[in-house]
Amino acid sequence: MKKHALLLILSIALGLCSHAQYWQRMNSGTTGTLHDVFFISPSQGWVVGSNASILTTLDGGETWTPQVSPVATSITFRTVVFTSPTKGWIAGTSATLLTTEDGGSTWTSVGTGTSLDHYDMVFTSPDTGYIVGANGGSGYVRRTFNGGLTWASTTMSEPLYAVDFTSNTKGWACGYLGVIFRTTNGLTWTQQVEAGANVLSNLSCIDMVSDTVGWAGGNSGNNRRTVDGGLTWVNQASGTYAGRTGISFSDNQNGWASTTTPLGGGECPAGCPMRYTSDGGSSWTTDTLQGPTLSNVWFYDTSLGWAVGDNGWILRYGNATGNSVAEITPTNTIRVSPNPVSDRLMITSNEPLRSAEVFNSTGSLVLTLNSGGMRDIDVSALPPGSYAVRFSTGNGAVPQVDRFIKE
Repeated sequence: MKKHALLLILSIALGLCSHAQYWQRMNSGTTGTLHDVFFISPSQGWVVGSNASILTTLDGGETWTPQVSPVATSITFRTVVFTSPTKGWIAGTSATLLTTEDGGSTWTSVGTGTSLDHYDMVFTSPDTGYIVGANGGSGYVRRTFNGGLTWASTTMSEPLYAVDFTSNTKGWACGYLGVIFRTTNGLTWTQQVEAGANVLSNLSCIDMVSDTVGWAGGNSGNNRRTVDGGLTWVNQASGTYAGRTGISFSDNQNGWASTTTPLGGGECPAGCPMRYTSDGGSSWTTDTLQGPTLSNVWFYDTSLGWAVGDNGWILRYGNATGNSVAEITPTNTIRVSPNPVSDRLMITSNEPLRSAEVFNSTGSLVLTLNSGGMRDIDVSALPPGSYAVRFSTGNGAVPQVDRFIKE
C-alpha cells in the first residue's frame, strides 16, 4: 500500500533479493482481518485491523502482543505509521485517528475535524504527515505540519485509497477508478490520471521508489508504473491480480505484490498467490506461498518484509536477525538534523564519533568521513534523494544507522 518516506533507506550492502529466503507464517493470536503493517526496525513493529485491533512485536514477529485501543470494536483500523520507536499513529473508519507517545502502551484519540473514512497515511518526518480518504463520491487529503497538533484538509474530486511521499512535500495519491494525483508542495494537488469510465476497479496501493520511479496497483491483471514522476503511467502486467491490495518495492528492481484473486477473477481455490520481480517488473514470478486474501505487503529492505491479511495472517519474508546493518540497536544515541537537509547535516551524539559512512537508496557507499569528534557532515554535493548514514564510535560498540533526505 505504501512505502513510508521516513524509512526510505532500502538496502545497505545487501545486494539483490535472494529468493533462497522464504515466507513464514507468524502466530498472530487473532482470526480477524489485518489491514496494515509497519516496522520501525527489523525487530519492532505493529499490525492493525478489524475490531479496532492493534498488535505489536519486539522480536521481528515471532510473538505478537495485543495493545489496548480506546475506540469501539466496530472501528476498523486501516493504516499504522511510527516516526520513532515511541511515537506512532493509527487511522481508520469514522475518521478515527489515534496517537501514542510510549510505543503503544497507551493510545489517545485525536480529532481531525472530519467524520470521513481514513484509508491511508504517511508521515515523512515527526512533524509532517498526510491522510487520504473518502467522503461518498469525493475524497480528501488531511495534512499536518506540526506533528498532529492541527490538521488542514483539501477536498479532492475522487475518493482516495492510498498515498506515498518521497519527501516532506513531494507526494502521490491514487484511488477511485484509477485516478492519480500529485503534489510538489504538500498543499495543492494536480491530477495526473483521470478516473476512467471503462476502468472496473480502483487503485488501492501506491509505492514511489524515487521522485521518478513508482508503482500503483489495483486494476485487473496490471500494475501501473511510472519512470517520469507520474507524467505517464503504463500498465505492466503482473500475470495475476497481484498488486490489487499491496505493492512494495525495495529498490528499482526488486518488488513484491499481493493479490485478492487469480487472473480472471473468482476465488483462490488453493490460496491467493504473491508475485515478485527482480527485473523492475518486466517479468513476475509466482511465489510458492498460497494464503488467504492479503491486505498489504511491506518491505523494510530487499531481504526482510511482512504481509498481513484475512484470518489473522501475518507473514514474514527473511530473518529479522539477518545481516542488515539497519537492524542493529546500539546503546549510544545518535541523531541527525535537519531532516530533510540541503547542505550540512548536524550530528548529536552521546559519545565522540570516529567515522561516518553515507549510503544512497541502492546501498552504494557515496561518502566516507574519518574524523574524531565530528559534529556535522557536508552533504551539499549529494544529489537529492534518500540516504542512510552509519556511525562508528570506535569504542567496540556496534555501529548505529540513521536516515535522512537530501533536498
